[in-house]
Amino acid sequence: MPATRPPSSYARADQWPEGPFTRTDMSPALRAAVTMAANIAVEVRAARSRRYWSQEDLAKQAEVSKYTVSRLESGGAWTDMRVVLQICAALDLELSVSPRT
Repeated sequence: MPATRPPSSYARADQWPEGPFTRTDMSPALRAAVTMAANIAVEVRAARSRRYWSQEDLAKQAEVSKYTVSRLESGGAWTDMRVVLQICAALDLELSVSPRT
């Protein structure tokens, strides 16, 4: 599945004009996971931009590689939870889970 990039306004993935999905045969669980990964990508990039940090700056703060930051922000790659939490901590972001409404 080719990665869909967010527009320059960094809107939430479910608001992208073309949608975050290029396939229609996804299970609901996979669709939810892709949406969550896309939303995390958008929020991380926006938070990094607000701090005027480069991807390299964030990578140093989070103790990960610049490549890892780039892949996370593109929304086109899965990464482990530890890395997501390190990046969120470096940006002072909170990752939370809540019941569906």
